[in-house]
Amino acid sequence: MAKIKPFRGLRPPKDLVEKVESRPYDVLNSEEARAEAGDNEMSLYHIIKPEINFEPGTSEYDPRVYESAAEHFKKFQEKGWLVQDKEEHYYLYAQTMNGKTQYGLVVGASVEDYLSGVIKKHELTRKDKEEDRMKHVRVCDANMEPVFFAYPDDNVLNALIKRYSLTTPEYDFKAPIDGFRHQFWVISNKDDINTITEEFAKIPSLYIADGHHRSAAAALVGAEKAKNNPHHTGNEEYNYFMAVCFPASQLTILDYNRVVKDLNGMTAKQFLKKLSEDFEVEKMGKDIYKPQKLHEFSLYLDKNWYRLTAKPGTYDDKDPIGVLDVDISSRLILDKLMGIKDHRSDKRIDFVGGLRGLEELKRRVDSGEMRWALALYPVTMQQIMNIADSGKIMPPKATWFEPKLRSGLIVHKLMVDTYNTITAKIGEGYYTEKRSKFLAFALHTDSVEEAMDKVAAYKRKYYDARHVCYAYNIGTDPATFRANDDGEPSSTAGKPILNQINARQLTDVTVIVVRYYGGVNLGTGGLINAYRTATADALDKCQIETRIVEEKIEFNFTYSEMNDVMRIVKEMNPRIIKQHFDNTCSMTLAIRKSEANELRKRIKAIPFL
Repeated sequence: MAKIKPFRGLRPPKDLVEKVESRPYDVLNSEEARAEAGDNEMSLYHIIKPEINFEPGTSEYDPRVYESAAEHFKKFQEKGWLVQDKEEHYYLYAQTMNGKTQYGLVVGASVEDYLSGVIKKHELTRKDKEEDRMKHVRVCDANMEPVFFAYPDDNVLNALIKRYSLTTPEYDFKAPIDGFRHQFWVISNKDDINTITEEFAKIPSLYIADGHHRSAAAALVGAEKAKNNPHHTGNEEYNYFMAVCFPASQLTILDYNRVVKDLNGMTAKQFLKKLSEDFEVEKMGKDIYKPQKLHEFSLYLDKNWYRLTAKPGTYDDKDPIGVLDVDISSRLILDKLMGIKDHRSDKRIDFVGGLRGLEELKRRVDSGEMRWALALYPVTMQQIMNIADSGKIMPPKATWFEPKLRSGLIVHKLMVDTYNTITAKIGEGYYTEKRSKFLAFALHTDSVEEAMDKVAAYKRKYYDARHVCYAYNIGTDPATFRANDDGEPSSTAGKPILNQINARQLTDVTVIVVRYYGGVNLGTGGLINAYRTATADALDKCQIETRIVEEKIEFNFTYSEMNDVMRIVKEMNPRIIKQHFDNTCSMTLAIRKSEANELRKRIKAIPFL
């Protein structure tokens, strides 16, 4: 059964949502993202497509790009462009396309459910794409974009969703380019939150509709964090990742069509004759013809449209894969007649999906770019669920969901009440370039005062050095940070040091890099690389540990309430900082941040308090 939880969403203020929101990272290339972001510094593309923060042509896999994502994510929070809700909520997200609206619940989906198969997949994932998304999740310590789930329709959830849909939404706007409407509600009522959790607990499986790589990355990073956390309980925020769950009956899947560059050495007449071995071939004329039912295809060749109907015996209606038109066309046309076996890598084939329609197929063939086109009848959500239930995998390029989820409406942070820091043992790093020597020291520091004392001490110790540069992160939510270049050109020393701290999601850390000048200028790029590399060397030699973020709770009570108070203390096990017992008693407790509200609630429930 599906396990979900509400979470404290990180969201743009209502008046900024249209500045922040964007298309998903994987539906546009770097230059398109750069153009759409323009001069809008609030665009989420600066985080989800961070290569646009660099000169054109910069690889999206450049280590600086991931660092930039983390840097901009921090900036968005500091500027108030993304603000975290004070309480845990579920959220409702509606999308309207061509007069039809679909409503999805935004939830924290369970990492354990993904790993155990309760959350079901229908596509293969590529390791390189998984690792790219994992790096992004690691550096941001957040799910920046939701994944797209489907669930079997539930009458109780349908009624709750309908009730909220009749109220005023938090966000309501039409997206640029496609003009689709997007609405967003916050579900804060405790009874409704409990109802959603309980109803999902009755649902046997959730199905990934779109976002297989994001799901895999989020789940694998969550599992990493659990493994590396000696205090792991299973309740931490990283045990969940952000998903928008839609009733299966509401989803729209569009056709995903094929265009091919050649006829594999055949003439058009020979190709049509070969097709007639497995299909009934009927010429439909020059007007665009769209497949009308399962096992019917449209072929565009030499300015004419043909209807292809698969003959009985060429497919298996009892096999969840064999019944698919994408499987039929792959086996009997692309493989058998064209010799195209790997759809992902073969350069002779391309795919046209979404809203572009059959007009785009005609355009690409008529332009001479492609020789012929094949249109398929869309896959149904029930077919996808049948395949996922059988444990099988869909053929590639089989589904195209519209409308796409907008990114930037909500973000899910993974570390709410724990943080990573380094132990007291100092990490030392070293780098040399053109006779300049860079000595790096990574230190655990609990306060800004302690950090600056350490900097002063190292300046005294290395009084003969040309530069003693540093950066620190202190505290959490948000961290206090500083980067200092100590006379080096602006942002060539302190910023690269800070970026390395942020890339490892560390706080209560100060890194000091001492430079002995070698007589040769390194230039801006050389300095950035030197300070970054020395810092990385020092941090890589540190032992990282996860600590708990605590909140202090102070209260007074009478001696007669002692038993009630101590029972709560025993059950919730907070750390006792200070206590005083007399006719009027007092106590100061520290408890992990995620449990603080529950402790306050139980204390307030004591009649005297």
